[in-house]
Amino acid sequence: MGFQINKGVGAPLDFFGLKSQYIIYFMIGMVLAFIFFFVFQFVNKVLAFVVGGTIAVVVYFLCHWANKKYGLSGVSIKMSHSMLPNRMTAKRARDIVKISKKL
Repeated sequence: MGFQINKGVGAPLDFFGLKSQYIIYFMIGMVLAFIFFFVFQFVNKVLAFVVGGTIAVVVYFLCHWANKKYGLSGVSIKMSHSMLPNRMTAKRARDIVKISKKL
């Protein structure tokens, strides 16, 4: 009695070239494009197509660009690196010793 091993169990989710978090960003952007489309439809139909289509195209290309540039979890890593301080200053040597002991 043998068990089949499912290939791709640990692989990230892939949807038309977009991986993991970029799928969520893409879906949120498309929902926003539809919302803007329906809101502007009451004003002017041509304006609705232009605004909704522009948002959809920008979201599509932005998600694919970020997917290629930053990779699987690159945007979250980039955002976490931006929250780090550039440098640390201490007025006394005791503060530096306390920090180095914690590391």
